[in-house]
Amino acid sequence: MKISALRIPAALAACFAVVLAGAPGASAAPPSPAPDAATAPAAATAPAATDGTATAAATAPLEPVDDAVATAGPGRTVAVDVLANDGLLDPAHVRLLLVDPSAARGEDALADELRTDAGSLRVITPGTAPAELPEGWLPPEHPVLALAPAEDAPVGAVEVGYAVRDATGAEARAVLTVTREGSAEPSAEPSAAAEPTGEAEPTGESTTQPAIEPAEDPSAGPTAEPSAGSRAAAAEADGATDVPVEVRQALEAAAARVAARSGAPTAGMRPWKGGWEWPHQNGVVLWHEAHGAHYVQLRGAIGQKWLRSGDADVLGWPLADEACTPAGCRQSFSGRRTIYWTSSTGAHTVNTRGAIGDKWVRGGRESGPYGYPTTDEVCGMAGGGCRQSFTGHRTIYWTSSTGAHTVNTRGAIGDKWVRGGRTTGLYGYPTTDEVCGMAGGGCRQSFTRAHTIYWSPGTGARAVKTGGAIGQRWIATGRERGSLGYPVTDEVGTGTVHQKFQRGLVTWSRSAGTRVHLFRGECQSLNNGRSVQPTRNAGRVSLTIAEGYGRSEATFVNCVRIGGSYVEDWRTSAYVGASGFKRPGVPSGHTQYLYSPQGSYSVTESFGVYNPGTALPYRPLNPNSRWGGRLGTLYNKYFESTGYTWPDENMWYFAQSGDYRLGVVINYNRPPDSPIVQGNGFAIFLHANKKPTAGCIALHEHEVARYMRTARPGDRIIMGVRADLFR
Repeated sequence: MKISALRIPAALAACFAVVLAGAPGASAAPPSPAPDAATAPAAATAPAATDGTATAAATAPLEPVDDAVATAGPGRTVAVDVLANDGLLDPAHVRLLLVDPSAARGEDALADELRTDAGSLRVITPGTAPAELPEGWLPPEHPVLALAPAEDAPVGAVEVGYAVRDATGAEARAVLTVTREGSAEPSAEPSAAAEPTGEAEPTGESTTQPAIEPAEDPSAGPTAEPSAGSRAAAAEADGATDVPVEVRQALEAAAARVAARSGAPTAGMRPWKGGWEWPHQNGVVLWHEAHGAHYVQLRGAIGQKWLRSGDADVLGWPLADEACTPAGCRQSFSGRRTIYWTSSTGAHTVNTRGAIGDKWVRGGRESGPYGYPTTDEVCGMAGGGCRQSFTGHRTIYWTSSTGAHTVNTRGAIGDKWVRGGRTTGLYGYPTTDEVCGMAGGGCRQSFTRAHTIYWSPGTGARAVKTGGAIGQRWIATGRERGSLGYPVTDEVGTGTVHQKFQRGLVTWSRSAGTRVHLFRGECQSLNNGRSVQPTRNAGRVSLTIAEGYGRSEATFVNCVRIGGSYVEDWRTSAYVGASGFKRPGVPSGHTQYLYSPQGSYSVTESFGVYNPGTALPYRPLNPNSRWGGRLGTLYNKYFESTGYTWPDENMWYFAQSGDYRLGVVINYNRPPDSPIVQGNGFAIFLHANKKPTAGCIALHEHEVARYMRTARPGDRIIMGVRADLFR
């Protein structure tokens, strides 16, 4: 049947608008703004086509109804959706043609384009090439007419015939009546758009007009503000649906708030998913009894994100219009999700119902230290974890066993954690946030794999394996406030492991377990520059210290170098030459004078009657073992002879007396430390039989064995009087 043309008062028309009479699904707006907008409420007018629906569309009788359209005068080309109220199961599978009244009835009477007194009409289909689409259009979901009004269109009505043909070739025709605004008498009642309306229900979110519009594609920006005439026409077309007054008023008030960016209505108000929708060119105004009426900008990045995420089914209904600041925009939804957008991050969703979103909210939202989200919440990680990152270089991680905790990847602790492999690396998930305000201005953060990363201004970021033997020993000393202080290295080593702290070392080996070595005493003098004699970076330096000249009693301190620092391994009493030490730089001379030399000397070889297990080259003594004391080529060297001449030493004799059962050669007055100088002294050893010597260092035999078991070639012995050994 023919539907009479709509009448729009000229005073309400500010720009060209076109509205069809018929079902609420009829649209007079340009087609859907983006390909994935088909999931939007505004486009949910028909199910997607399948083979079955295509067949049904082909076999169902075609009964197109007549349509009418009112224009407000010349303007941009607009879409006329004549198929929207024809009851077609799948309008995408039919062909739309225009009837040319100047030709006889037949095939040539139908055309894709037609010029009429009302203006030019052209059929636009989903397959129309982009270059042939009217400016600003995207391909429609089914055929529509593009109407370009004529400058001199008559005030009266113009009837245009059109045909609908299905896949079987069946055809039916109807009439579109185009009227020019002003051809009808003014209505005695004001249009719905002109009536004052109540404000929408208030929400907790700001409804301030956005200062900026997030858009994924600059070409998809908002259109010009629709005219009052177009809104009135939409309201009048909406009369076929029984819209409750409070719903209509709320939708109209919401549309008025966003009139500058929503575009013209493309359909009437209609039920949708337990609420109401009012489609517009750039988005949709939605109403729900629990949340009021608010606008979603489907052409913008936030609206597109809402669509792709499952719209109201997943994110819920809008609780507010889009709200923007110079920094970014946001829109909140009833599913306790808020979509945030900035030009640098794009649009991302924060789930304030979840642990990650709740932590972000408690941290000050986007204005706090976290900033805007740079990702959505990402789950399915190792151990069932989730994460979400933010512009403040912070990422919140969650697992069911740890809860939600933040890693500051811009900080030293977070950087170390990242370099350690993040959640699947050395440390695992965070079990705490970063905790600061500790001793000396330090910070710490703990992780699932029994590690805590500590940071202080003087040490940087270092990890303590709190579940390991070293970490447990450090904890027992009082952690960073205890005798060791903050860690200055991570754990180092495999068989023998150590970790250095501000005031000492903790070592571990399978044989010795854990030991604490504090940086103190004589060994610390080797670290801080107080030692006068050089260490040559030897792995082990043994200090033999007399408290004064003319004294043979001494202290033997074994210092081992671990992680670049010397720490005390063990100490014992000792004896040196019965006459004590010579002054620094003064040769000890002949052994008959019983003086010990003062200086720093290497050890490179050992001897004895048994090998206790040493890494030093070892020489077993025999009855012919001698050490040269006579001036000449054998001076201060080992040799073998069946005879004996004083002042050579019969090493086998001293082995039987206990002195040389075990011994280490001290390289005084001999290579590799120096050339041999005849008469400067010879046979300076570390040996057994703890008593005053002729110039050597004497310990108990078991102590010499202990020394030999840990000694390496290149280790050094520093010997002398305390006052001259240390600054």
